[in-house]
Amino acid sequence: MGANGPVAGYPHAMIPLLLASACAPAPVKFSDDSVPTAETDTDTDTDTDADSDTDADTDTDTDTGPDPGGDWVQGVEVAVHEDVHTLLVVSWTQARPASRTWVEYSFEGETWESPVVAREAGEAQQVLLGIPAEMPVDVRVYAAEGGDPFVSPVVPAETGTLPEDLLSPTVTVWDEALASPERWMLGTIDVGENWYYGPYYVFLLDRQGRYVWYWEVPDGRGSLYAQPGWDGSHILVDANAQYAWYADHAGYFRLSLDLSRADEYVVPHYGFAADEYSDGSMLFESRADNQYHLARHDPDGTVTQLWDCTPYFVSIGANPSTCSPNTIVWDPDRNTVLWSMYRVDTVLEIDLDTGEVLKQFGQLPGGWTFDPVESTVDYQHYVNWTPDGTLIASTHYYGERGEQRTWEYEVDEATQTLTRVWGFGETVDHYADYAGEAWRLPNRNTMIGYGVDGVQLEVTYDGEIAWQVEWPSRPNTHLIGHMSLVDDLYALNGQ
Repeated sequence: MGANGPVAGYPHAMIPLLLASACAPAPVKFSDDSVPTAETDTDTDTDTDADSDTDADTDTDTDTGPDPGGDWVQGVEVAVHEDVHTLLVVSWTQARPASRTWVEYSFEGETWESPVVAREAGEAQQVLLGIPAEMPVDVRVYAAEGGDPFVSPVVPAETGTLPEDLLSPTVTVWDEALASPERWMLGTIDVGENWYYGPYYVFLLDRQGRYVWYWEVPDGRGSLYAQPGWDGSHILVDANAQYAWYADHAGYFRLSLDLSRADEYVVPHYGFAADEYSDGSMLFESRADNQYHLARHDPDGTVTQLWDCTPYFVSIGANPSTCSPNTIVWDPDRNTVLWSMYRVDTVLEIDLDTGEVLKQFGQLPGGWTFDPVESTVDYQHYVNWTPDGTLIASTHYYGERGEQRTWEYEVDEATQTLTRVWGFGETVDHYADYAGEAWRLPNRNTMIGYGVDGVQLEVTYDGEIAWQVEWPSRPNTHLIGHMSLVDDLYALNGQ
């Protein structure tokens, strides 16, 4: 039995990409003081001729804050997105060009803005992001060409309902002062009754545990490491077929949140684990006839084999059929891949330039030493490098069933030793029979997932829980995949 499921390995994802605002701003709330205030200008010219006839020419311009639109913005309508019911689609006629247009939307006492863009005259449309399901929203459109903006009347709207099988979690801990600043979490969940068999949803969740976006992976294929694309302009979604017996192909998708982009890439011999390279190619586990390779799939369909596990395992006296990974994590600073193998409780670091195995650590003979020995990885998941150059992993407690730990290791190249320098897990009652993850945030908090236990934590370096999200608990636990924190939804929509 493997660490990631009854039969096969668990796919995990890459180092999380924390998106910064790029070409478009994230929706941000602002106070009423930031809206242009009402201004009244009254010009009165009175001419009186010699006949005492009064010719009064009075021009009165009353600006009630933003101009009420005139012929700039016409026919504003708001509809629920056909496929993603948490998205609102705002449509209008742009009667005149404007160098700055945006949509303001308010719910729960907060006001948000879509990105500011220039628009030509004609039909216009903007998708609104970050709104929970069944939420009343007030919408109005702004247009400006120097000076104060023109604004449409307020249009009331409401987001739609979630799919019935999309299980909602509960936030049991939320300490905003301790948590990292990102407002949403991207991840996946298997909503079926049996782990790994689907169906799977990719989702975005706010800090209150509410879905603001979702997408069901087609054909019942598995998805356990959805993540922001490397350039931040879309979501990358794996779609493996290891347990979807009726699916005739596997690969991955690149999606915008409004699904105007939904590119599918079918990849021959696509296995379970994968990670994206910076040029947009996919590093993946290629498996065929019980043989395992590290390969690269380019968007044009070219597949290149980078490393073959069989000769390496033969050289160390191991069985090549046990080489299947549950994690492939590419590190851009080292240009190496961490290949984590659950069946033999061992991790390899592979140099992508040379194909050489640089490190072997775990329970296979001949590997690096762990200090102390009880911090040896066991059914490990998502081993990755931290920003400080240490290694971090989610692992079972070596030699003890039912205990889960997150270990961080200092790596000594000279002595080939991994020394434990930080850990978490003794104070919580969560255990991932299969799957799980741990990765370090820039503020030194750590995101920790418990796989089939359906729990995700954000913990401080001092071990305090800043955020805890739980999906339905035993005996109906649901497998969750890799999570990423996100701070700009419009960037993920290519805006």
